[in-house]
Amino acid sequence: MHQLDIAVDFDGTVVTEEYPRIGKGIGATPVLRRLSELGHNIILLTMRENFKETVVLDEPYGTQEPGNYLSAAIGWFKVRGIPLFSVNCNPNAVHARKVWAHIYIDDRAAGAPLSRRMPNERRHIDWLKMTEILKDIGALDPNFFYDKLVED
Repeated sequence: MHQLDIAVDFDGTVVTEEYPRIGKGIGATPVLRRLSELGHNIILLTMRENFKETVVLDEPYGTQEPGNYLSAAIGWFKVRGIPLFSVNCNPNAVHARKVWAHIYIDDRAAGAPLSRRMPNERRHIDWLKMTEILKDIGALDPNFFYDKLVED
């Protein structure tokens, strides 16, 4: 198994979509922790930013109040012992406008395995199915046990 650069979205991918708040855990922690233990580089790829003042955004987004939204997402990884290789960039591909990675995990990606906890909740990454995909492509060891009942 060789080292991979894995770009991971945050809202709707690592936690439920509740921006600007941090959403509920959806099972990403044990998988991301294991990927890191195997030597893969986890790159946080997110639209979150830290705002020092109120910002008027393009429609339909309205305004964004001041807050450390990006720092909160980075803190989520730190608290769970998941080291980030980088945030919104890949130091291994510095001349690329797009964040380069071997794998992109994002709830907005076509074909991403999605599920929801409640009928009215926005869909998010299904980490049980994502684990099987990562095993199939050789990013996770085939014997990695994933318990979807573990909350993160």
